[in-house]
Amino acid sequence: MSRNGYMRAARIFAERAQQEFAKARLEMDDAGLRQAAEKGWGAAFQATKALVAKKGRKPSKGTTRLKETLLDLEKRDPALSRAKVFERFATFLGELHVNCFGEGDYSVKIIGRILDKLPDYIRTIESL
Repeated sequence: MSRNGYMRAARIFAERAQQEFAKARLEMDDAGLRQAAEKGWGAAFQATKALVAKKGRKPSKGTTRLKETLLDLEKRDPALSRAKVFERFATFLGELHVNCFGEGDYSVKIIGRILDKLPDYIRTIESL
């Protein structure tokens, strides 16, 4: 997939995450909340892969390798460090993918706050 393809996917996932979260929150639907979180994670993952591609590296499929790549890129480009890309990515991974979707251990308030941070993360990625 191209860098633009990753960003397009990120925006679609982010929009769907917000839509599903809004509906699931009203209904207090556990499965819907967890699916919204996973779509939010998908948005962060795709945006991060776009950044890696933009920086001339091949995006990895796994999260550990992707985090390692982000750390390497931070050494070469201090703007990534200033934007806290690694930390933000790790938060999306931990809270949305692992805690909420995977373990079912979540707070609606926290998931809502993290999902609200996705558009800014995507804009940041686009600007780097």
